[in-house]
Amino acid sequence: MYSGERTRSLVEAGLLVAITVVISIFVLFVPVLGAIGSFVLPIPIAVLYIRHDFKLSLIASIVSALIVGITLGLETSLSFFALFAIIGLILGYCFKKKVKVSKSLILISFVGIVGYVILAIVSLLLLYKDGLSSIADLIKTNLKESFEAYISLLGNESVTNEIDMIREWIDNITIQSVLSLAIIGLIMMSLMQSFIYYFLTRLIIKRLNMDVIEIGEYDKVYIDNRIGALLIITVSIGAILHSRNIIIGTYIYNIAVIILIITLTVVGSAVIYYYLKNKFKINTVAAAIIIVVILFTPLSIFIVYTGFSDLIFDFRKLDPHRLFKDKRYKG
Repeated sequence: MYSGERTRSLVEAGLLVAITVVISIFVLFVPVLGAIGSFVLPIPIAVLYIRHDFKLSLIASIVSALIVGITLGLETSLSFFALFAIIGLILGYCFKKKVKVSKSLILISFVGIVGYVILAIVSLLLLYKDGLSSIADLIKTNLKESFEAYISLLGNESVTNEIDMIREWIDNITIQSVLSLAIIGLIMMSLMQSFIYYFLTRLIIKRLNMDVIEIGEYDKVYIDNRIGALLIITVSIGAILHSRNIIIGTYIYNIAVIILIITLTVVGSAVIYYYLKNKFKINTVAAAIIIVVILFTPLSIFIVYTGFSDLIFDFRKLDPHRLFKDKRYKG
């Protein structure tokens, strides 16, 4: 019996390795559909972890990375392992151990950020040996050429003030500004990918009749008061350091502000969804559509303010560590 189970697990591992390598080739050589296919890459590894164990899924990940390296090159192999294999292992762990959805998304996002950082460092060492300054100069040169080509094509320099402002902005591009934008983009990308990876994996393993942790209702989403306070303190520290021209303060401030705004947007959306559904008796689909529409308008700032207000007053009385505990949540 043991031999049969072992054989079956090895066959499944070999099959999933083959699937992973095929998807990797598809991602690399098919431009648009390949980008979509990249969201599927961690799933075979996650499924192998859930069905068997960490050791087998890790070995399969290493074998997949080696085959990808032989087939597509060392850099592609490193990208696969840093950005997909490790995330697949984390996804498998989260689903097998029934980790809460919120904690799973945070963990996957963090691992994604670490993977991007590792890949960026290796790319700098291999491709941009002059370091970040060469990247900043390259970006500045490309922007200048593109902008001047656009002006030539337009043949109109009547709005000279605006054109001069843009040229000045391009000239003022520095390593710090490139890093700030890169960090913000990296965080946003990792958060978006974590949602897609998690819910796509959840959908597939449900189709395979495997147990998954149930997702709580969206109108019950909240942020712990202590976490909110930590984010606000971090933003304040970053702002103070930035005002004193300490470079690291700029990075801390930018990162903390982005995370805080995203967090407050999620919580604010949940609060509005709760009131639309429970107080105004609007059906679920209509309430969701209203929130999505608001998010794509200037009124989205209202959602952020709502999230911040909920952090202080806890309108739905969900946070056990809320500031005002005189009332209890009544559902």
